[in-house]
Amino acid sequence: MIKPVRRFTLAFISSALMGLTSSAVGEVDLSAELEQYRENYNLPAVGAVVVKEGKVIAIGVAGTRVVGQENPVQLDDHFHLGSNAKAMTGTVAGAMVDQGKLRWDSTVSEVLGDQIEGLSPELGAVTLDQLLSHSSGIPSDTPEMLDIYFNVRNYDYTIEQQRLLAIQDYAATVPVVPEGSPFQYSNFAYMIAAAMIDEASGTTTENLYQTLIFEPLQMESAGFGSQATIGLYDAPVPHLLEEKDGETVITPRPWGEAADVPSILWTVGGVHMSLRDYAKWMSYNASAGNRGPAIVEVDTLATIHS
Repeated sequence: MIKPVRRFTLAFISSALMGLTSSAVGEVDLSAELEQYRENYNLPAVGAVVVKEGKVIAIGVAGTRVVGQENPVQLDDHFHLGSNAKAMTGTVAGAMVDQGKLRWDSTVSEVLGDQIEGLSPELGAVTLDQLLSHSSGIPSDTPEMLDIYFNVRNYDYTIEQQRLLAIQDYAATVPVVPEGSPFQYSNFAYMIAAAMIDEASGTTTENLYQTLIFEPLQMESAGFGSQATIGLYDAPVPHLLEEKDGETVITPRPWGEAADVPSILWTVGGVHMSLRDYAKWMSYNASAGNRGPAIVEVDTLATIHS
């Protein structure tokens, strides 16, 4: 069995975390407290940042960039955000709604039907809102979906082409909404939403991340894919846990495809940045869009948050 070691970027928005109060002066160093969490949960590295009224009031890191090395993680290192990227995809979708290029009730068929053959009526009727709220009937990752994500043909296509090919492979599927609650956490649904954003905007969702979020918020460290520079251990890298002969073997996966999700899923869970840059994103959202650049309309952000 192979599974990833967890790599946490702990992002807190609080005025009272660990005894902090509004009278705190300067930035509190959280590193000692974080080292306790890191040890308790056996993590390679951990980081946390606290934002109040748009300012960083506490920050810290603990651990090593690579298990087995004396290579301490640093405050300006890039951390993998995982599925926190989904909030950015939702915000980019909201910008397309503000611009009249999409609606929350735009359907897969309406936006992508001309490019996808054999689209089932049920999948075609799924709306952007349903995709982004995990209520489309598209389930969590299945073996079929994993085969699509890791298909070797993806090396021959651009990311936006890969998304369309993935949807084509899934086109005949009939989504099933569970009884009781429609919620099913779905990476594939967000990948479809990104394809709709690609089509509606005339560019890529990754490009819109850059122009609508990273640049306006001055998130200079933000990027996609593996966070360590190829050939260097300059960030907390991912690791794999493997059970071999009754023992757990931990292997770093610092660069390339093995270091992160496939590029087809970058706007689902493949973003990295420093804690301070992530704090800018936290601050924007915590202010309900009233602080910082106007990425989306205030009412639109409220809809996304709901």
